[in-house]
Amino acid sequence: MFDERERKVFKYHDGEKDVWADPLAMSRKLRALMGGNPEKIVTQYNSDVQMDSDNAAEVFFPAIAEAFQVKRFDRLTGDGFTDEDLLKTWEMFQAWLEAKKKRDANLPTSVMPTAHHGLPRFPGR
Repeated sequence: MFDERERKVFKYHDGEKDVWADPLAMSRKLRALMGGNPEKIVTQYNSDVQMDSDNAAEVFFPAIAEAFQVKRFDRLTGDGFTDEDLLKTWEMFQAWLEAKKKRDANLPTSVMPTAHHGLPRFPGR
């Protein structure tokens, strides 16, 4: 179904070509660009209070564009990613992470060491 590389990296279209992203590096970049707390920004973006949602959008969409290295919409040319395109990119990445978690959960496991000396954790775990 998936080759080993497809299990480990996220493939997306940057507006010009298909490219690959390391999910750990992408998650780190998104966290940094969203002030260390993407969950808070997403919650604010989904708020029923319009001003909270608008303020979060001003952080959320530029962060996605920068992290995924895509061009923002240019009103003079009509080219680039609209906010809706950026939201779809975010949603595809989140769905890919969830699918990866499920695939990883179904893999045979080995005994992990009992002491975790600063090992990085997978985002969302």
